[in-house]
Parts: sequence; C-alpha cells; structure tokens
Amino acid sequence: MLSFLVYLLTLCPTVYLGDSGELSAAAFCLGVPHASGYPLYVLLGKGFCLLPFGDVGFRMNLMSAVFGVLAVGMVWSLIWRMSGSKVGAWVGGGVLAFIPVFWWQTVAAEVYTLHIFFVALMMRLLWEWEERREFFLLVVFALVTGLSFGNHVQTVMLAPAVYYVILSGDRKVLLDGKRFLVLALVFVLPLLVYLY
Repeated sequence: MLSFLVYLLTLCPTVYLGDSGELSAAAFCLGVPHASGYPLYVLLGKGFCLLPFGDVGFRMNLMSAVFGVLAVGMVWSLIWRMSGSKVGAWVGGGVLAFIPVFWWQTVAAEVYTLHIFFVALMMRLLWEWEERREFFLLVVFALVTGLSFGNHVQTVMLAPAVYYVILSGDRKVLLDGKRFLVLALVFVLPLLVYLY
C-alpha cells in the first residue's frame, strides 16, 4: 500500500517529541503511562518492542505506521461498501492517509492510529450489521468496542450515535435480556486488560 511506503520513508528513526518517549518506555517495560494507562496499546507495543531490528523508539513508531495503514484500509473498505465507488474509497482513504495531523500520528509512537483503526472498524461492523441484521455482527462489534476502550476511553463519545443506530435499526436487540447480557459480557471481557 502506498501509504505504508510513505510512512516508512518518513518514519521517525527513534523516540520523538511529546508522549512518544513515555509510551515507548511503558511498552518496553510493560509499565503504565499517564492516565488512562492505555493498557492495550502498551501490550501490543510490547510485541513490537520484541522485533529484531531498530531501537525501541523505531519499533514503536513502526507500530503507529502499521495501525495507521490498517485504519486507512478500514476507511477505504467502509467508503467502498457504503458508496460502491472504488474511486471515492481511494480518495477518502487517501485524504485520511495524507492529511497532516494523521500523517504525523503515523510516524511517531502515539495511541491515536490504533484508536482510529478501532473507530473505523466499529463503523464498518455497525454498517454491516445495519445491512444484514445478524446478531453475531453486534457481538463482534461489542468485542471491538471493548478493545477500543482498552486503548483509549474517548471511544465513549461514540455511544450516543451507536445507541441511536442500534435502537432505530432493531430496538429488540437491546431490550431482549439474553441478547443484552451477551453483548454486555462480550463488551466487558476486553476491559479486563485494565487489571494489568
């Protein structure tokens, strides 16, 4: 993918400014950075820290680039699925990929590319559920939402829109006690990462 090549060519070679050093150090030693702790980011980052090339700063910057590319791919997929236009999907994905604020987040260790990936994946799953109305898709959506909260609690800002889409699409899903319990349990399970 073109965006990944560009990100690799512009990737910061070591620790960058801002939270980059704190997040890299936390991932390396499985520590806890500033609130809210970003436990999922730290655990995934530890995996990147184990790569056999570059220093820890480079490896964590690479993690941002990887999740940036995944986020762009997910946005491309969502736009293509919604519009049926591959040109529109390429334009939308390209705008996200190369808008300066996003690009900056992809070349240094930060939590935001993982967050944008989860938000785009949540939107894609919710769109798919809206189209097919299969309960399994809502279960996967609840799991991804819980994982997203394990990275960045700002995901809570999506709650009103999510509830609206689900309630306007199939109100019975959330009013059925058994289904609601399944969704709640699947959502809470990834939040156990905060015990770390």
